Amino acid sequence: MASGLDVRIPFADPRLVDYTFNIPWSMKSFDGREKSLLRAAMKDLLPEKAAYRIKLPYPNLRDRAYDEDMVSNSRSDLHRAAGTSRPSPRHPTCPS
Repeated sequence: MASGLDVRIPFADPRLVDYTFNIPWSMKSFDGREKSLLRAAMKDLLPEKAAYRIKLPYPNLRDRAYDEDMVSNSRSDLHRAAGTSRPSPRHPTCPS
């Protein structure tokens, strides 16, 4: 690539995906943890602390105030587009 950012996702290589998709789950989690096969394969290449750390959930970074503002702004835009000056009665399942 001449310029810019060249992003690669090595575990998304179709050959690797096809190969690992066909490995039985019992081999992929032989020690009772996720990614056992990968951890075992990389144990000599990664620091032990990194190779055996606990998998963390993906953080939820959304802010409730942001969601509320988006709903409010969307309603205002819809009412403006419909030519109404005030909101119509809300559906019972629609957040206020």
